[in-house]
Amino acid sequence: MRRAGLGDGAPAGNYGYTNSGYSVYEEENERLTESLRTKVSAIKSLSIEIGTEVKNQNKLLSEMVLKVTVFAECHNMGQIRGSSSSSTKQETP
Repeated sequence: MRRAGLGDGAPAGNYGYTNSGYSVYEEENERLTESLRTKVSAIKSLSIEIGTEVKNQNKLLSEMVLKVTVFAECHNMGQIRGSSSSSTKQETP
């Protein structure tokens, strides 16, 4: 990404500036800034994807908990009904 007329050919004592007034350091800064911008964008996309995945997993987990709770309640109701009818049968002989 070097531009014509810029670079290492700057006269000594000019601190890296060429006649155009543009610095090698400024060019390097732009390159690094663009690299950082790309990385931040990738991290942002990844964090959005993670957030979406977490929401989906939480929804699935909630559904599973609900199903297990309903199953456990139905199972317990069956045990209560079964034990009350069997205890009634034992007391009536």
